[in-house]
Amino acid sequence: MKIGFICDSPLLPTGYAKVARNLAIHLQGLGNDISFCPIQYMGSPLKLDYGVVYEGDEHRSVLRYLDSVRPDAIVHIRDLFVMSPRYRGGEENASWLPAACKSRNIKFISYSPVHSSPLSYEEIRIAQVLDYNITMTRWGRDLMGTQGVPQEQVDYLYHGVDRGVYKPLSTNDIQKSQLREELGLPADKKIVGSVAVNYDFRKQLPLTMKAFQLLLKAVPEAHLVVWTE
Repeated sequence: MKIGFICDSPLLPTGYAKVARNLAIHLQGLGNDISFCPIQYMGSPLKLDYGVVYEGDEHRSVLRYLDSVRPDAIVHIRDLFVMSPRYRGGEENASWLPAACKSRNIKFISYSPVHSSPLSYEEIRIAQVLDYNITMTRWGRDLMGTQGVPQEQVDYLYHGVDRGVYKPLSTNDIQKSQLREELGLPADKKIVGSVAVNYDFRKQLPLTMKAFQLLLKAVPEAHLVVWTE
């Protein structure tokens, strides 16, 4: 089966790019032919171990990819709202994409997070017309299923992580103390962490600061660590 990913470039260090890369490796291992059409990539096709990356920085680039590569299915790893006609994302607006795939008999699968309850009318409308929806939590799947998206059109798949990198620390207190010292973290504080890029209002870093101020009233020994760029 030929599977195409429309997502962040798999060469980037973003969360969505890592997820796309991990999925591609596993799907390729199952015998599928993998390709990417990233919204940031401009240039000649790039052959990687886990698939070929094609140009996708413009509307016409994506259409050219669909017509030339002819994937059997597209996996769209981005938020549902980018497929709203009201999304002001310039070339990143993908409201035209599901119809473009349908007209070419290409299945369209959205792999997107569910951020809150209730879902917006626009999110429900978009999800209802897609061939299939995959959320990143069981809660998200159940929420879609109770707010108008047919159950047979939605399921969930947890985000994959590299357990060789992301794993619980040893219960050894000496090791924890050494790591705190290496990272410059206070030895006697409870650490609260936030990891998010600082270019988008959706990440709400100012709100994180305000929420932490409230937390300090209940947990005065808390210490906030923000990892951003």
